[in-house]
This record gives sequence, structure tokens and C-alpha cells, in this order.
Amino acid sequence: MKLRPIILTACALLFAATPLLAQTAVNMPLNTGAATYTFNSGPNTAFFDFYDDGGPAGNYANSSDATTSIVTFVGPPGSTLQALFSAFGTEPGWDTLYVFDGASVAAPMIASANGAPISCTGSTAPGGWMGTGTPSNTATPGLVQSTGNSLTFQFCSDGSVPYPGWAARVTTSAVATDANLAMGLTASPDPVVAGASLTYVATLTNNGPDAAQDATITLNLPAGVNLVSATASGAGNCTLGAPVVCTWLGMTASGQALTATVVVDVPAGAVGPLVADASGSSATGDSNPNDNAASASVNVTVANTPSVPVPTLDARALALLVLGMLALGAFMAHRRS
Repeated sequence: MKLRPIILTACALLFAATPLLAQTAVNMPLNTGAATYTFNSGPNTAFFDFYDDGGPAGNYANSSDATTSIVTFVGPPGSTLQALFSAFGTEPGWDTLYVFDGASVAAPMIASANGAPISCTGSTAPGGWMGTGTPSNTATPGLVQSTGNSLTFQFCSDGSVPYPGWAARVTTSAVATDANLAMGLTASPDPVVAGASLTYVATLTNNGPDAAQDATITLNLPAGVNLVSATASGAGNCTLGAPVVCTWLGMTASGQALTATVVVDVPAGAVGPLVADASGSSATGDSNPNDNAASASVNVTVANTPSVPVPTLDARALALLVLGMLALGAFMAHRRS
């Protein structure tokens, strides 16, 4: 009687574990629509063994429709995927596996040099993989590498001559996320004359080793100054507000510097010092955030009232002036007499 509960418990554990074990083996759907499989979070913590619709031991079926035979693998945010093919064989010229670098068949195709298949249910697109030409977009034969966190596969076959298909292991690995940003800020002229213009240049440098995604410079201006313009280098854009925010969408390569040039007018009655501060950030991790901010302080001076220059005379002019005065004096004395 004691053995029965043990057997029942073991069976329950087996059935409970079956979905967990089965999730690592994925067969291409056969005309049943698109399927999506998501990895566990973290680098190298899960994998899927990916086969044609015949599984690891059988041939794939005839008449697989490309519009309803689709698999997408999705990794954690900030990861990439790899599919390493250990076997590949489809009917040359007819049965085709398409590979896409993204989460759907609308993503860029990881294409072969093959033209369109002769007959392939649901697709006539060139660039599919067929015959024994194993899919690859890397220097490693049979290795497909995504640029983002997803890969999509699409399969079509004609009505006869099925082949053994393929076997691939799909894995995920974390993308390095260390973009060491450094912020710098200058202001000129210093000192600035009240009523004149002042220019700030904020420089954000990516010291790497990795690219920085969607970099941003935020500049807080001194109170009372009047914002004139804000210009970002390259493809960046700035908002004319308080604070001034300049953004660069996409990747800023390691070693690249971004600049934001901001011009302000200093009021005539301003007194110094004028202090501004800038900070830099991105969507990529930063191993040293301590250098992501900088400040600049500028003194203010009052414009001087221009003085009237006193004319000076050389010796000749002075002698002529004396002679003129003597002549004038003699003339006046003569009239009096």
C-alpha cells in the first residue's frame, strides 16, 4: 500500500515536468500559424532545439505553407540570439527555409544567394535556404546571428519529395552594456560683459568599450539668461526649453564625441557668477557614472563708458599755435592803441 502513493507521486512529478522539458524542443509548425518561443531572462540560461516539422528523426511534410509555418524566438531585452545548425537538407530548388533578423517575416531577411524557389507553397521570394546550403550570416558555417533579441524562421515545401530537414540549437547571450560616458562643459567669453552673448559648449564622449544607445545631454542654464539657440552635432536634436535637452537616437560608437552648442544673452543688469551644469546619459549601462556631469562658472563685468580722447600736439603744431597766439596778441594790442 505504501508503494502506490510513491508511484502516483512520481507520475505526477513526471507529468508536471513534461512541459518544462518539452519547451526546449521546437518543431516548425505545419500550416498551423505562427508560434513564438521566449527565452528565460539572463545570458545563456536557456536554449531551444529547433527542428523541421518532422522532428529530430523524421522527414518534413509535403505542402508546408510559408504563410502558416512560422516560428519566432525572442530573447531578453538587450540580448542577441544565435542559431547553430548541426544538420540541414531540403529539396534543392523547391523546399525553402527563410530566416529573418527580427520578430516577424517583415524583418530584414538573412538571405542566401539563391533565387526564388521553383515551387514553394505560400512564397516565391528569393534568398531562402535550400539544398545543403546551411543558413549562416557569420564566418562560422551554420551559425546565424541576430542583431537584436529575436529571430524568425519560415518554411515552405512543395507537394512531393520530402527531405530530412534540419536541426539547430537556438541560444541567447547578453549584449555587453558598458559605455563609459564623460561630460565636459565650457563657456565663453569669461568674463562676459552684461548685455552681451554667452556661448556654452557641452561635450559628451563615449569612452566605450561599447556603443551608447540614445545618448542625451541635459544643460541647466543660469537663472535670468535668455536662450537664443541650441544646436546639436551630427543627427542630434535639441529642445529650446529649461533645461535644454539634446538627444541622439541610435548608437554612438566607442570613442565618438557629441556636442551641444547653446547661445544665451546675458541681461544688462546681470551680476555674476553665472553657473551652468550639464549631464550626459544613455540607455546603455555606464561603469563609471561619476564623470557624467560637469559645470561652468562665468564672471560678469559692466561695460565701461567710452572716454573722449584728449588731442595731443607735436612740437611743430605747438610752435605754430604759439606764433598764432603771439600774432593775435599783437593785433589786439595794436587796435587798442
